[in-house]
Amino acid sequence: MKSRVPNVEPPINKAVAASRIPRQPFYNNLFISVLFSGAFPFGIIFVEMLFLFKSLWVEKVSYYYMYGFLTFTTFLLFIVILEISIITTYLRLNAGNFYNWQWKAFLNSFCSILLYLFMYTIYYLFFHMKLVDVVSVLLYLIYASLLNLLISVACGAIGLLTSTWFVYTMYSSVKKD
Repeated sequence: MKSRVPNVEPPINKAVAASRIPRQPFYNNLFISVLFSGAFPFGIIFVEMLFLFKSLWVEKVSYYYMYGFLTFTTFLLFIVILEISIITTYLRLNAGNFYNWQWKAFLNSFCSILLYLFMYTIYYLFFHMKLVDVVSVLLYLIYASLLNLLISVACGAIGLLTSTWFVYTMYSSVKKD
């Protein structure tokens, strides 16, 4: 069964022989890239996460009333993820690393925010929560991990889609051989 939507052809010549990947600069290492590129998105949502965690787990009678601020912060987070994914993809492609750039674009956006959110979750557990039993700690860690995973998957998907659009736009402007 064929779809009515036409297939998107990549704007590159697929018949090019495989070449060696040159030695990469230190910033193209995935671990270093995750550490550096995760600081900016986490810096944007740090205050928002403080209010969100306080509303969810500390104050039992209040609800989270700052929906406008949450929407604005989410919009800024997505803009920063867009910019960081374009920059890291460009740096990888510019250094000659064309191999699996899709996975690296997703993992860079996904792991960078997940790492910082998980560290903040542990920090909040030890310094702000006053939990006395193991079940409460376990419930907190499970729910916070699910929230962190949800945010990270959304950021990873946005980073991958942005990088795909960027690579398609960049290579479609190059003359085909």
